[in-house]
Amino acid sequence: MDSSKFRTWQDLLDEIEGLKRELCVERDNSLHEKISFSKILRLRDERIRELEESLAELRLEAETDELTELINRRKFKKEIEKVINLQVREGHEVLSIAFLDIDHFKRFNTIYGHLVGDLVLKIVALTMKNFFQRGQDIVARWGGEEFVIYFTDRNPEVTILYLEKLRAVIENLVIMDDNPTVRVTVSIGLATKTIQSGDTTILDKLLFEAGKAMSQAKESGRNRVCVYEEVAQLQ
Repeated sequence: MDSSKFRTWQDLLDEIEGLKRELCVERDNSLHEKISFSKILRLRDERIRELEESLAELRLEAETDELTELINRRKFKKEIEKVINLQVREGHEVLSIAFLDIDHFKRFNTIYGHLVGDLVLKIVALTMKNFFQRGQDIVARWGGEEFVIYFTDRNPEVTILYLEKLRAVIENLVIMDDNPTVRVTVSIGLATKTIQSGDTTILDKLLFEAGKAMSQAKESGRNRVCVYEEVAQLQ
């Protein structure tokens, strides 16, 4: 089903709803072959099904990063808001967000070309996706060479060690078989907060603090994990 002819999701929704409201169809007696009303209904239902599938595809495309196949920033923030509300209701006390930035990423594009740069992004994304397989953890591409991870129900000390393990795994990845000396390193910043009742700004605070911690990791020499407002640098 080619959904490109629809200008917006609303165009799809309007057609779907219009078809669903059809309760009767006029029959053209001049047709050589009469189409039964049941067949018309069946064709209508098939059309509705096609339109709904197209709508689902459009939504998926709008929420997924095409290159890495991770969810994008927009989808991440929507999912996190729902998760935080659930965590608050279930009585969880600690929430954590980490930003991950690929070190010297522009060098890959400059020295080896954009195809290699894209390959680096894909490999790092796949590594993160395989690394964080718990249903509660959420990984997304934030933009450019930056990724974001949301942790729920983890001890902060364990989270730091987990991120350090991820950093080491990425550092040992083989990106180019014909040039095994090419290595990728990442700088990671972690922010952890205790939920305060009625705090509606906890997500913004976590994102800000994780970003500051990531900047600290890069300024401290890169290829390390830093925690916001702490001198937690692991190598």
